[in-house]
Amino acid sequence: MKAITVRQPWASCIRHEGPEGKRIENRGRPTSHRGQLAIHAGKTPDTLADTDPRITQLFGRDPRVGMPMGAVLAVAQLVDCHQASGRCCAPWGEAHYMTGGRILPAFHLVLADVVALPRPIPARGALSVPWKLPEDVSTQVLSQLGEQVAL
Repeated sequence: MKAITVRQPWASCIRHEGPEGKRIENRGRPTSHRGQLAIHAGKTPDTLADTDPRITQLFGRDPRVGMPMGAVLAVAQLVDCHQASGRCCAPWGEAHYMTGGRILPAFHLVLADVVALPRPIPARGALSVPWKLPEDVSTQVLSQLGEQVAL
């Protein structure tokens, strides 16, 4: 199973299953991958996001309190990837992506059919997009997805 690491609180915004959930992930380069994608919350938070109105609307004043880090939180379908064009994917799509002090044009990874896992699965992340989950973690993810289908 392929995965993408997303910093908190953004990963929990993706995990949020309601209509206000984050369905666009912004990156500095495109990916050709389409299909199933595990959403991994990185160990390093994005503290600048704590005051973003989109975040505080979903999670309140202290958004990262209790959010799992260093774990797989959800599974989604990556259905498209395109370069940002104006406000094409508002409110979550950004026009630019900052990495290593450089500002790049953003690419929007479009997510659909997000399923939150009942229990976060601890795992190490990776920087590449996407990266391959270890076999034991993939097995645990698929097991939890099967539990949800059985409910």
